Amino acid sequence: MTDNKIKKIPYGLANYERVVQKNCYYVDKTIYLRTLEEIGDYLFFIRPRRFGKSLFISVLEAYYDVFYKDRYEEFFKGTWIYDHPTEERGTYLVLSFNFSAVEPGPEKIETSFRSHVQDTTMNFLQKYSDPLSAIRKKDYFTRKIEESRSATDILSSLLLLCQGAQ
Repeated sequence: MTDNKIKKIPYGLANYERVVQKNCYYVDKTIYLRTLEEIGDYLFFIRPRRFGKSLFISVLEAYYDVFYKDRYEEFFKGTWIYDHPTEERGTYLVLSFNFSAVEPGPEKIETSFRSHVQDTTMNFLQKYSDPLSAIRKKDYFTRKIEESRSATDILSSLLLLCQGAQ
């Protein structure tokens, strides 16, 4: 038996791309993607700790993100959704925050939160520079995001920028 065929246990891994690349066990929950599309736009995932929420969110990102559209076979071959893709596959720009990176101390939380939102938003703009390049006021909104002093202003500017992409 070769090492490539021996699956590893993805202990502590919450990134679907790494689970696939490292040849780890994955309990296929992609059968639920179609259901999620049908039940509504505003979903709230509540499960106990260590129950796979972050990994499932990462699966959603890999499936719906336009950035990963060309890697569909690599990510999903052997899963239920591979044989039953939906029309929404690979059609969204995905903004994903990891608030565990925010410093929880009372004197640092606001600054840390704004900084995390700003850094994540700037990474989003870089990641999707091609799809967003056709927007007339992209440079204006990018500058506004860089200079913003609050997370609300950053996200409002990003929303206005992305609405221009529709």
